[in-house]
Amino acid sequence: MKRILFKVISLLLVLVFFFTGTALADTLLEARVYFLPPISNSIRQKDIDNDISLADYIYFEGHSLDIPEKSILIDSDDLKINKKNYKAIWKDDFDKNEELAIQVYVDGISELGLDPILIGSTDFTIKKKTDGVPIPFYVINNPEIRVRQLHLDGESSVNIASAVREEFGTDLDLMNQLLMNDAFTVDEISKVIKEVYIKNAFDTAGILKVLGYSPSAIAGSMKVIFEQNEGETASILKALGYFATTIATTLKAVYNIGAAYVGAILKSIGFAVDQIALGLELAYEIGAQAVTDIMFTLEFASEEVLAALYFVYVDIFPEVGAMLLSIAGYAADAIVRALDSVYEILMVDIAKILKDLEYSPTSVADAISHYYGIAEDVCAVIMKAAGYTIDEIAFAISVTANPAPFRAIAIAFSPTLNPNFKASVITSILNSSCLSVRATAPSAN
Repeated sequence: MKRILFKVISLLLVLVFFFTGTALADTLLEARVYFLPPISNSIRQKDIDNDISLADYIYFEGHSLDIPEKSILIDSDDLKINKKNYKAIWKDDFDKNEELAIQVYVDGISELGLDPILIGSTDFTIKKKTDGVPIPFYVINNPEIRVRQLHLDGESSVNIASAVREEFGTDLDLMNQLLMNDAFTVDEISKVIKEVYIKNAFDTAGILKVLGYSPSAIAGSMKVIFEQNEGETASILKALGYFATTIATTLKAVYNIGAAYVGAILKSIGFAVDQIALGLELAYEIGAQAVTDIMFTLEFASEEVLAALYFVYVDIFPEVGAMLLSIAGYAADAIVRALDSVYEILMVDIAKILKDLEYSPTSVADAISHYYGIAEDVCAVIMKAAGYTIDEIAFAISVTANPAPFRAIAIAFSPTLNPNFKASVITSILNSSCLSVRATAPSAN
């Protein structure tokens, strides 16, 4: 009964292959090799799709399950082949009921670390004492075997894929897996996707991501196979869902470009300033000042930059944030806007920070009064609390107030600002305003 069942299964496998014209699943070793009598009870098939082109690529191994030291290796030179099947002859003294195990392999490629492919194996029992066992078998046409065969012949990935696709109708998913299994590089596979299956750069990148390739490997293929520039590759990676940090690291590794250029690319493809800052910090291991300088060059608003610095470099103090912005080149009004946006901070503290950064009293008065919309007298009080002198305050307001310089004089003499009257202040204000006491004195008439 078992013998009949085995015959039926073997016949069904052959018929399925014959009518579909394609190889069966690789997990079914029977779909690649059929052992014939006396090894098995398989029925000889006249119309089986037997691959007889493998004589130089396959070999046979056998060993006794009863006598471990009894084994054999028969290479392609000693395999016999005819139009029907292959045959190996294992010459040795075998006892009745001795158990043997045999395997058939396609050659490996040692320089690529590729092991031989096991394409068939079986165990069988010697029926009677003998000094030799013939082992005939079929090898069914199979795309995995064909890829290895052509690879051993030194064919390119494109030539292999074209031949296998034409012979077996192999789809792209299976072809990619076959080529990956046979140690073809990501660039070689990308070339197949492009030239054999006619896919564009974006589609190919998506396929490579699904196959598990790293962003750097994908970017490398975009550069080499599709001749994509840095910005084009970055756009593709972003569309595939990669973060700015990954893209920055990838562009640095693949295109060998600097942080400022990468920052510009990340901005051009729509990343926010905090994502760009984090990407540059992680990819290039640069400090907060270098990042701020790049953001200034890229014309990001000061408040966006300071918020990004606060996020990337973990809660930096207002004084430090203002200093970074100042060194990068941001003006006093931009720093006022940034400090007020990111921190809960008083106007007087902002004025003190700007004073310590050596911004002119005029620029400080102008920045604070315009940003907060406060009157000149309020601004003067804030500047005095920040440590500016009366002369500095008066001069600053004389430039920014309307009308000036008379508004500045009134403020300078206010009890809050200047309880100790000094006539010299009037002269100082007027002189700094390009006027004179004589020019402003009331007429004697």
